[in-house]
Amino acid sequence: FAFERAVTDYSHLMKAKVKQLPITQALSEPSPSIRARTQVITGETIPSVKTEMSQMEEMSFPQKEKFTKDVLKSGAIASIADALGIKSRIRVTVASGAYESKVNPNLKVQVVNGNSATAEKDARDLAYAMSYVFKQDSTPFFRADPSLLNKDQYGISFKFNRELTIF
Repeated sequence: FAFERAVTDYSHLMKAKVKQLPITQALSEPSPSIRARTQVITGETIPSVKTEMSQMEEMSFPQKEKFTKDVLKSGAIASIADALGIKSRIRVTVASGAYESKVNPNLKVQVVNGNSATAEKDARDLAYAMSYVFKQDSTPFFRADPSLLNKDQYGISFKFNRELTIF
């Protein structure tokens, strides 16, 4: 709904030939600055194979993806964040990731706060809670800070000779 509303508002502005689009101070902030304060959690909703619910691992990728999307639509992550008293802004999308030689759908949760220390604390608390709720061994989080590029930071970059697909 929000996207449709934005497109509608934009089209009305263009029809009216508005000289300047209404951009708030928050929207004019450079993306690298926002990314520097954003923590990203990558958490699976399919329980770990080490739990009593390990049979869910036998589902096909499309079934796992549907389940993950259903969890997203349910608002479970927002409910967990509310229960923890997290005040950071949270955005949740469906992605996929690999762990122990398997690719599974996961939730990519962006935790944004004007205070980077608060964003990190909120991400840690939410990641721990997600591990408990979704029966995971762990739920990682990270900060992709562009200011750290070319600063002798340890990292690994993969380049593939062909496009990767999921079967």
